[in-house]
Amino acid sequence: MIVCLGIPEVSKETFHPELEENEVFLTNIYLTELYLPRRRRFTAIQYKTKRLGRVAYDQYGEVISGMVPVFVKKWEIERKNS
Repeated sequence: MIVCLGIPEVSKETFHPELEENEVFLTNIYLTELYLPRRRRFTAIQYKTKRLGRVAYDQYGEVISGMVPVFVKKWEIERKNS
C-alpha cells in the first residue's frame, strides 16, 4: 500500500488516473479520518493546494477500499523544499 511518497522527491512521477496537470500524489488517507471532527488528518496536511481524490490505489494499481488519495500542486511542494 502506498502511504506517502517522499515529498522532497518531486521529480518522482507517479501515475494516478485522477492526477491533474502539475500535481503530485501525496498520500492515501482513510475515509473514516474524513468524518472525524474537523477532518484532522486532511487538515493537518499543510499544503494549501491539497485536494481529495475519489479512488485510492496501491503500488500495483489495485483499488484500496476505505481510502482516498490526496494530491498537491507540484509548485507548492517545490517551494517548500527550496
